[in-house]
Amino acid sequence: AAEGYDEEGNPQVFAFLTEDGGSTWSNTMATQGKGELGLMAVNFISDDEVWLGGFGKESRTYEGHFWHSVDGGNTWTLDTSLDNCLVLDMDFALPTGTGYAACVPPSGAACTIAMYA
Repeated sequence: AAEGYDEEGNPQVFAFLTEDGGSTWSNTMATQGKGELGLMAVNFISDDEVWLGGFGKESRTYEGHFWHSVDGGNTWTLDTSLDNCLVLDMDFALPTGTGYAACVPPSGAACTIAMYA
């Protein structure tokens, strides 16, 4: 996972995939925003199911973003967002599939644990 900016200064996040032990990499996700974007966490459920956690901000409110892949990271879907949350880390309890994310509001006032089932 990586983050950066395009030629116009808009933020982007990327997910890269290797299938040969790191000799070559391909970009499988390039998501562009208008404010701020970041990726902070990755969690592998299986060889096929992967979650990325991060954040986005287009106006005054940050949202925690969770991207989901069910094909080993070849394609991604923005699965859900949490208001006023910067995702710091995430994990899933197997075999239940319940997910937990550590989030902090932009003010840094307190930390929140979010549960996703």
